[in-house]
Amino acid sequence: MKKLLALLLVAILALSLSLFAFADTITSLDVPATETGNVNVTVTDTRSPEEIPVTYNVVVEWEDLNFTYTITGDWDPEAHKYEGDWNKTFANITVTNHSNADVKVDAELSGDVTKNSVTASLSNDSFTLDSAVGTTYGDAPNQNITVNIDGNPDTTNTTFELATVTVTISKVD
Repeated sequence: MKKLLALLLVAILALSLSLFAFADTITSLDVPATETGNVNVTVTDTRSPEEIPVTYNVVVEWEDLNFTYTITGDWDPEAHKYEGDWNKTFANITVTNHSNADVKVDAELSGDVTKNSVTASLSNDSFTLDSAVGTTYGDAPNQNITVNIDGNPDTTNTTFELATVTVTISKVD
């Protein structure tokens, strides 16, 4: 009885360690002989493009959207502004498509787009990214949305919130 139970347990363990691979149709499988134990096998998926499930993977990377205006001089009574400089006047939001389908990207500003004589705007705020099929991870389709600021604050209070950026990713119909 113990031998029968041991054989049954071995059979169960052997079956649980098996590796199963399912494909729609495999017409041939050529496994070459090798000395290293590594074998490259090509499997062709015969499903039509409509039958292959879409997997969406889109990465949105935000550069720092904090802009600093440093007052370098006095109030200019003719220009009605403080003399100064921005640490930067734009920042990028990079959108990369690692999906097996095209995606639509739309960005918008909401809230106060102009405040204290400073205006925020977007460049390249609507585009379509091709699918990543046929590319390497590092060469996946990508584009930048640029957040721009323009103007000089009309107050010495140079800390204020200016607009909200929303990026929307959607499927292409």
